[in-house]
Amino acid sequence: MKKLLIIIGLLMLIGTKNSYSYTDVRVSFGFFYQSLTPYGEWIEIEPDFYVWRPISVRYGWRPYWDGRWVWTRYGWYWVATEPFGWIVFHYGRWYYDDYYGWIWIPGYEWAPAWVEWRYNDAYIGWAPLPPYALFRVGVGIHFTKRWHHHPHHWTFIKYRNFHSENPNRYYEDPKRVERIFGNTRQAIDYRYEDNRIINRGIEPEYIERKTGKRIIQTEIIENRTNRGERFIRESEQPKIEIYRPDEHEIDRYRQDRIEARRSERKLNIDLDKIDRTIFDERKSTRRDEREIRTETRERNQYERQYPRESEQRIEHQRRIETRDAQRETERVRPEPKREKERKIEPKREYKPERREREIEIRRERVPSREDRSEPRIQERPRERQEGGRQSRERKR
Repeated sequence: MKKLLIIIGLLMLIGTKNSYSYTDVRVSFGFFYQSLTPYGEWIEIEPDFYVWRPISVRYGWRPYWDGRWVWTRYGWYWVATEPFGWIVFHYGRWYYDDYYGWIWIPGYEWAPAWVEWRYNDAYIGWAPLPPYALFRVGVGIHFTKRWHHHPHHWTFIKYRNFHSENPNRYYEDPKRVERIFGNTRQAIDYRYEDNRIINRGIEPEYIERKTGKRIIQTEIIENRTNRGERFIRESEQPKIEIYRPDEHEIDRYRQDRIEARRSERKLNIDLDKIDRTIFDERKSTRRDEREIRTETRERNQYERQYPRESEQRIEHQRRIETRDAQRETERVRPEPKREKERKIEPKREYKPERREREIEIRRERVPSREDRSEPRIQERPRERQEGGRQSRERKR
């Protein structure tokens, strides 16, 4: 029994290692731009606000049309057959414009599918969430504006064909969709658990009761080499291989120049009610990069114009640093030991007997006036006397 539990624990650890939380990946607008440009065109709705429109799609195409639904630990996951589906059906929102058709607005959050659901006893249907639908942790999906999809934007199918490999062969005729839509009720169930967004929609147990077939959970595995997503059925448990770029690869997708088509007409969309974080961050990133490039260019130009002054400034800065280092070293040095204070001899005390004795000794040394010899008269030098004589003779 213990060995069985250990084996089960190891299998769970391996499964956890292969799976991942896609919401941990922080994508950028440059990553979207370079990945989707080969499959469509970018349209500039207003300055620094871009949307993407697919090309080479058939008439009547709509999002979440070509592909299939599978149940995963993230909820209902849409496996698309289009080469661009691994981005546009898991990031961002879709909006239908009468002039351009279906356009995609970029977004940061990853989910297995961004759709809303409707169902009744016979049919189950889905439609892409509009850009007014925002996800918040602890709240789920909330709409910034009152919104209802047109019935023709919905896709309905019977329960027995919902989990098939090619459900587009069983979609209901668009002429009947409006009647089916009026007899269904809405279901939107997005949650945030274990650092990932989960799209439960219609519970799989409910679909199993309707169809009488068991729904097997599909495992999600990581792929860092091949872009796109691939459904693998090599064993009893199916798998989805999803491309996940790392942070270093995303950093390489810095797009300074964007080739986009100018909008020929104003879209009937309220831009103030949608999330524009991805474009605001792109503006700040471009502004910071532009300021750095400007400062570098000005500094290089100044150094080329005044090379000697630049060298002198560097030498001056080096001297200042050397001086500061020396001061810091001297501050850390231990203070030298102080020399011992010299002993000062005390002054002798005044004694009158000693003073009188000294005076007597001096008197004895000085001779009396009578004993002194007569003072010697110093004679003037002969040269000076002769010089004086000559000067007197001249005066005469």
